[in-house]
Amino acid sequence: MARRKKSKAKKRTNIAKPQPIIIIKEQPKSSRYWQQVLMVLIVPLFNWMKEIIQTYWN
Repeated sequence: MARRKKSKAKKRTNIAKPQPIIIIKEQPKSSRYWQQVLMVLIVPLFNWMKEIIQTYWN
């Protein structure tokens, strides 16, 4: 069991490093996925900016 856990930990560290490279390669292929990701990231930021603007104006 201990050996298996060690191998899994090593695999996780190896997988974590090439992830950004894989994402960069997949960017042009999955444009819809990236649009969704951008929306998920931008919408909360936009709402946060709205709140800041409202607090400043008020």
